[in-house]
Amino acid sequence: MILQKPAEIRDDLDSFERRILRHVQKDSSLPITALSEAVGMSPSPCHRRLKALEERGIIKGYVAIVDRMAVGQGFTAFAQVSLERQTRESVDAFESQVAPREEILEAHLVSGDYDYLLKIVARDISGFQEFLWSFLTKVPQVAKIRTLLPMRTVKESIFCPIH
Repeated sequence: MILQKPAEIRDDLDSFERRILRHVQKDSSLPITALSEAVGMSPSPCHRRLKALEERGIIKGYVAIVDRMAVGQGFTAFAQVSLERQTRESVDAFESQVAPREEILEAHLVSGDYDYLLKIVARDISGFQEFLWSFLTKVPQVAKIRTLLPMRTVKESIFCPIH
């Protein structure tokens, strides 16, 4: 799911849980023995804490990070989208249409001159243009689209800082 309700803020994590989170973000395929060694605990308690973090919803899942260029999806663009109307019905309708689209990696409701910021991937600029013409410009709630094409990606991360 792209758009989500904010999670409850958890400030009850202890130092071991924080270390576990830092390590599994870097490499979620670590065997429990390697993870426990890295965080300074024995395997059984480490495994219990890892499972508890999953059950509490702090760890939402595990993924493989795919090189988009290697699979033919190396072009990234951003689209600033304005809606015709900012009613609850219009917002809900727009979100329900963009949420299932795999080309849209991120969708953010934002403040400012536009209503949404979308991060979109495609094989190349032609693929992006096709996505715009065949989908985004046809969404009934859309009034205006402004596209931004990055020249270079300086930083891209899915790592969440754990202090």
